[in-house]
Amino acid sequence: MISRTYLLVIEDEAGPNTVRTLHGALGLQSGDAVYHIDDGTKVVRTALPIDILTTRLNESFTSFFITDITKSDRAGKMHPRFWDFLREDEKVAAE
Repeated sequence: MISRTYLLVIEDEAGPNTVRTLHGALGLQSGDAVYHIDDGTKVVRTALPIDILTTRLNESFTSFFITDITKSDRAGKMHPRFWDFLREDEKVAAE
């Protein structure tokens, strides 16, 4: 399966267990990854389709937004680790 990159914003943060709750809710598989920008904003790389992710997120969070940014134009001033995370998906797609 081809990996997709999603922007995920969770508005109803549940405190220190949110990271664990998020990973459990998404049901991430081997090779999937989450880049945590801040408490409520993440970039998720997974082969799972958005409809499955939405269903899973609905079970654990009351307020969230998710969108596929796989083929989106990208620009900005972020830490190099962030860009490395986004480019990793491009490397996999090229192989």
